[in-house]
Amino acid sequence: MKQHGFTYEFSYLISESDDKIFYQPGNFHTKVYIFLKSLWKRWRDVMRAAEYDIIFVQREAFMTGSTFFERHFSKRSKLVFDFDDAIWHLDVSDVNKNSAGLKIRVKPPRSFRCQTW
Repeated sequence: MKQHGFTYEFSYLISESDDKIFYQPGNFHTKVYIFLKSLWKRWRDVMRAAEYDIIFVQREAFMTGSTFFERHFSKRSKLVFDFDDAIWHLDVSDVNKNSAGLKIRVKPPRSFRCQTW
């Protein structure tokens, strides 16, 4: 993309090291910390969203069922979703099933209702 004059920036929700902790059994307090850190990171992304012409979201902008971040991104920039084949499945790991209530099955249809351009 850079060869063609495009600039881009990746905003990973969680780091590789946090990912390893998040999907291991136990470590409840550390997982809460990772969750809160992720929430803060996405909020900062929303505040900067107007700086970008297009925002690509792969599957979802945040790990819960809320479309809060997708809606706010779409108000500040053009929003493009990259959905995989199984968007109707709840994406909850075996070790984090006790937090499955944070996921909402209607997220994909709600995401489609974000402001369009």
